[in-house]
Amino acid sequence: MVTINELEDQIKSLKEQLESLETDEKVTIQQETESKKTGEYQTESKNKLIILPDTSWLVAILDEKDSHHTSAASSLGALIPYSPVFYVPLMVFMETMSRLIRVNKSVEKCSETILKLLNNKLHAKGSVVQLDFKDVIKRYKICSRQSIKRLTTIDFYIVTEGISMGAKILTCDLEMYKKSQKYYKEIYFMSDKVKTQKSDLARLITDIQLFIK
Repeated sequence: MVTINELEDQIKSLKEQLESLETDEKVTIQQETESKKTGEYQTESKNKLIILPDTSWLVAILDEKDSHHTSAASSLGALIPYSPVFYVPLMVFMETMSRLIRVNKSVEKCSETILKLLNNKLHAKGSVVQLDFKDVIKRYKICSRQSIKRLTTIDFYIVTEGISMGAKILTCDLEMYKKSQKYYKEIYFMSDKVKTQKSDLARLITDIQLFIK
């Protein structure tokens, strides 16, 4: 059984590793304030191809036993040549950790697995948008007439974060996809393992090619 001291050491180590995910493209307090007013994501890379992965897509890549693993891994391979900028919100990172821990992996093993993907392969950056209570209420008001408001709390955060950044959202979560797709076209279903929904990989690559022209 893990002792309290050992758990504290693991948490400390995880925090240090999380710091390595922070983006070098810092956003000033003034820029954050303006971004909240305009709904735009102000970073130096705003004109670059931005990808925001949902937890389901990351888990599918990392867990070889996941039913969407082959599809998700293939989509990643198709994306890499276009050198997109991957932004991973802290909430997505935490949820991915939680999912992997539940499949009998230690905290140390999970953090090592995730950071290897995020740092070495995706070169991912952490999302730096900060929200207060008014910002959350504003997001719900904007989506008040859309099915997106009925997403789970975490999914709502992920989708609205992607929208605010103008990012292409990748998911293997069919419910999230269906509730968001009519409202935001830049969300893509990255699996061919669901009979009722075909993969959006071809559409994603087409949209990327149009974006970079």
